Amino acid sequence: MPGNNGGEGPLLVIRNLRKWFPIRGGVFSTHIGDVRAVDGVNFEIARGETVGLVGESGCGKTTVGRLLLRLIEPTAGHTYYRPPLDVAHRLDELYETLGHGATGAESGEAGQAGPTPKQLEALAEIRKVADQYSIYRMRGHRLAELRAKLQIVFQDPFSSLSPRMLVRDIVAEPLEIHHLGSRRERYERAAELIQAVGLNPDHLWRFPHEFSGGQRQRIGIARALALRPDFIVLDEPTSALDVSVQAQILNILRRLQKEQDLSYLFISHHLSVIRSMSQRVVVMYLGQVVERAPTEELFARPLHPYTQALLAAIPIPDPEVHRERIILSGDVPSPAAPPSGCRFHTRCPAVMPICSKVEPPLIHYRSDHWVACHLYPGPQGAGGAITQDVLPPYVDVEAAARLQPEPLAEPIPFDQPYPFKLPTPPPDPTQPPPAAAAL
Repeated sequence: MPGNNGGEGPLLVIRNLRKWFPIRGGVFSTHIGDVRAVDGVNFEIARGETVGLVGESGCGKTTVGRLLLRLIEPTAGHTYYRPPLDVAHRLDELYETLGHGATGAESGEAGQAGPTPKQLEALAEIRKVADQYSIYRMRGHRLAELRAKLQIVFQDPFSSLSPRMLVRDIVAEPLEIHHLGSRRERYERAAELIQAVGLNPDHLWRFPHEFSGGQRQRIGIARALALRPDFIVLDEPTSALDVSVQAQILNILRRLQKEQDLSYLFISHHLSVIRSMSQRVVVMYLGQVVERAPTEELFARPLHPYTQALLAAIPIPDPEVHRERIILSGDVPSPAAPPSGCRFHTRCPAVMPICSKVEPPLIHYRSDHWVACHLYPGPQGAGGAITQDVLPPYVDVEAAARLQPEPLAEPIPFDQPYPFKLPTPPPDPTQPPPAAAAL
């Protein structure tokens, strides 16, 4: 395993994170299936950075946030906390060795032939790194210290605050749980935090029901800051607030991040807020990451058809400007029975035959821009040639190769104004041409 002197690395490294909730039925509560809420998520969060997490309701955003704080335990995968830079680079190499489908390999669900000797070595080294840096392997005092460094601001500013406690006790409670300071010092810290989020010290003697929604959200932020954390999950912190109050909360979050060098995971479906708050954006669909990129890169040149549809839905505050909407057909599939291949293919306007057969891996398409879509060159070279290591065991590599589209002659130009123009998918070789079909 690499040493610990590799310099300052990212704050969190999320690799192959998966959470399946069991479905039970019958008289004896037999396990009859799983809800695949999170199914192989990969991204990183740097120190002092805000990462936006977007997607439709039910795509797994909140579950990811709770997994990163270990409020719930994962089914598979790891979240590495503050690994040194050389360890983070080594993790990239190890997971690249595992290849597409590493989530299953980690949990003992490799293909029919089983993992190769090289993959077994990579898994053994990953376990050693996980013992030291994965938050899911921490116990005792290490876990207690971790709890202090990872905090959350919940979506509902009312139900997340105890109605029977004064504000001073709500804000000071984390300090009491971790046995920090005397009673007087804890209340002094609570008064300091209440003023930092724009409230008055007199508010410490009130109950949550005496405040407006925006004020209650400020109390939630003050409580999250009590232990001087490194990282805060912001689970749609402005969705229940008026627009003017939203701006106040966002300004408070920016100021506190600058003053305390905080890292945020900002979960939201409000794309304008994500654009103003985040340095990088992760787009999820049905439990999986379909695209991730720096914020301005993603908004200027989105690659995945789902991302393009999301951005095309942003309203333009100008009645003279008209934008063609990308209308997605059908409904979001159930995470208990996701479609085979690409999970978006049932609604995609650029669907191809391969999309229903082969799940696209998340590939590095250009500078810090990752996408999971068969419209773009794959990880095996310019043509994206499919090999057996990226296929499920039940898919024949030769049959899949016949469905693979031709290599793109040049990158698709998405830097044009809205609306985005999807590339034309190649014709299906298994279907007759239109003229022949008419005959």
